[in-house]
Order: sequence, then C-alpha cells, then structure tokens
Amino acid sequence: MHDRTVPTDLRPVMGSDFEDTVGRFLASKGMMFPYLPKLWYSASTRRLCLQDDSGGWHGRDLTGKSNAKWLHFAKPHLVGTVCRCTVLTEDIFSMYKVRFALRNTPEIGTATTLGAGCSTTAALALKNCTTLVWAYDGDRAGDDGFKSGSKRMRALVPRQIRARPPEGLDPKDMDCTDIRELLKGAINA
Repeated sequence: MHDRTVPTDLRPVMGSDFEDTVGRFLASKGMMFPYLPKLWYSASTRRLCLQDDSGGWHGRDLTGKSNAKWLHFAKPHLVGTVCRCTVLTEDIFSMYKVRFALRNTPEIGTATTLGAGCSTTAALALKNCTTLVWAYDGDRAGDDGFKSGSKRMRALVPRQIRARPPEGLDPKDMDCTDIRELLKGAINA
C-alpha cells in the first residue's frame, strides 16, 4: 500500500472565505480553532487538513458523504507527544482537545492511536511510559479498545488506567473542565 498524497491545493483556513464554515463544523464536533494546530482546507478533496507534531498530514471530510471521515497521508500508528504519563485517545480531535485541557501540565503527554486499538508500532513508541491513561470514547468500541490495548501494553507499562468519558461521548465532546475532572484521579494518583 502506498502513502496517500497530501492535496496540493491546501489553503490556510484562517482569514479565508471558508473560515466560518470550518468554524461551524468544528463547533459541531465540540472543537474550536484554539484547540488545534494551523488548519488548512483542500477544495479538491473538501477536507480540513492539519499537520501533526511529527509532520504527518491528516484530512477530515467536511461533506459527511465520504466513507472515510479521516484520511492519514502517511502510515502513522501513534500521533502526539509521549511522556512518562501519557493520555491516549482514539482520534486526533480528541487528542488536541485533551492537550488543550491539560495545557498547564506539560509533563503529561497526549497521543492518539488513530482508532480503538494499539498497534505494535504504537506499543513500541509507548514502552517507556510509566503510566498510560486510556481516554478512549465512552462506548463499546472504546471499552474493547482499552481491553485489547492495555493487555498488549501490560508487560511494558504495568500502570494503566481507563478514564472513561460518559456513555456515548468522546473526549472532544466534553468541556475542558470536565476533561480535567475525568483525568484528575488518573494523572494525580
């Protein structure tokens, strides 16, 4: 499988004709511009694009018609920052929202496994953590992903905690105060 090509028609969202449309879309997902890195828009793919900390590009469908909500223009298995204590989410928006909520605690890493599961590559990237906080979505897929991921990581990181959002919510759906409250026991224990 070949890497997907990053769209060549990317334009910055801020100050553009589509800033309001993107802002409404983000609000519908519990997100705001300050939570995210610089955003780009591709008219040809109708995707909101962002570049992660490692330079990888990701594109989110804005039409609601694509079978793939997210396209990853590389083959990442883990996106974000890994620290001794790292909070894991299923998706990029949730990772950035948790990062924003924890912006005053830079010693806590935030990363996403890009789905409810932990690949071998992601496990190797997380092996030096002392604590993993699984803030996967508050649904069955999130619960199952936590069970399989924590089982995979057990020998490498013995201290693992499930910080489960309320039923049916992703971390990105929560207020920053609620995210901090959800994680308080896990990261302060």
